Amino acid sequence: MERGGIALYGFSASALVVYNSMHLPLPCVKTAALMSGTVDLYRDLLDIGGVASPAVGADVEGMILAPWLEDLVEGQQSNPAAVPGAAAGYATAPVEVGSNITEDQFWQDRSFQGDPNHIPVLTDDGFDDVEERGAFHAFLDTEGDGSHLIVMGAHDGFPSGVSPFPEYTDWFDHYLLGQDNGVNTQPAVQALLSDGSREQFLADDVTPVAGSSWPLPGTDWTDLYLSPATSGSVQSINDGSLALSAGSSAVQQSYPFVPSEPSETDVHSAAAVAGDGLDQAASYFPQLTDMDLSGPTSLTYTTPPLQQPVNTVGPVGFDLYAASSQPFTDLVAVIADVWPDGTAYPVTTGWLRTLYPDVDPAQSMTDPAGEIVDPYNEFGSFDPALPGTTREYHIEILPSATTSPPATASGSTSSAPRATCRARRRVSIPCPWEA
Repeated sequence: MERGGIALYGFSASALVVYNSMHLPLPCVKTAALMSGTVDLYRDLLDIGGVASPAVGADVEGMILAPWLEDLVEGQQSNPAAVPGAAAGYATAPVEVGSNITEDQFWQDRSFQGDPNHIPVLTDDGFDDVEERGAFHAFLDTEGDGSHLIVMGAHDGFPSGVSPFPEYTDWFDHYLLGQDNGVNTQPAVQALLSDGSREQFLADDVTPVAGSSWPLPGTDWTDLYLSPATSGSVQSINDGSLALSAGSSAVQQSYPFVPSEPSETDVHSAAAVAGDGLDQAASYFPQLTDMDLSGPTSLTYTTPPLQQPVNTVGPVGFDLYAASSQPFTDLVAVIADVWPDGTAYPVTTGWLRTLYPDVDPAQSMTDPAGEIVDPYNEFGSFDPALPGTTREYHIEILPSATTSPPATASGSTSSAPRATCRARRRVSIPCPWEA
């Protein structure tokens, strides 16, 4: 170890602690390797889209509390003065989280606040991970200091041929020990795209991509419009189409309230616990992880069969006009990969509570044409709509990552010939939407 220097390694909760401490003077810290951390605890993990996720919060606290309880006897002997404060923190955390339901100062104090130390960070996560958003924003916040981003798995599992976080030892050797091993000259962003579904990803059926920045250089931003034209590919309340141009007039569509199926519409949280039983159950009941349960009760919009291979990787912005019969509702959008046999697999999702219609343009990502492709929603205060009032909403869909070959004969094991967007919950929609 270089004299006077240290490197920090963190996974999940410990990575979060590092991100939230980087604004403090840390002269001895030379670098960090952080897997599945978050720079914004509110919107990256506990209130995605302004929708509270108490089950995720309880799971996180349980994973932190369990080892603390296991080591409690030793802690009482080695540092008894710290035990009461830690116990009080575990007891009061659920109350504090529950009493701060908007992104107020409480959450701002517990998020990334900059890095005056200029620490190069190796950030790692997975496209299906429960904290996926945090990795991309952590990289964007620190890339000026030489940070790199690897997206190949974390809580959500790793491809069978990949060792977890394979580059962090080389990263430490270079930035801590001064070895000229070339790790700093590798592409700043490396990712593995699933060839159709999370199951294929875990089976090492993946496509590697790399680039110097995020979104990847050469990204072709495409507007798709939700059209009422029938696709003929799925069974749903509305079998619509995704079109490359807007229709000449709007069509209003109504949708009754139907609760979401979490394993299909919250794939990022589901992936975090999939190895604890969901994956095993899905081997007998595949409807748990494909879209068969949600499809018939959703509004769906599907492309025609793809005629050439398509890599879909990057942020997704989903803009729509909607009205609800209630003061607020939760809008849930799912991008799915449709296979030749008609089975659809969720790729990524986005949520938004209609109490938060506003977007901060300064913190939103735009494409070269100036259109928002990654909205930064404002969650600081409620703005409820009168029942029946139509408003525009911008849903942040977590970055998508899949590769789809062209359409093949029915029954082929190749992945999807189509992409589908599914809207859920009670909404009244004038089509076309801009996606």
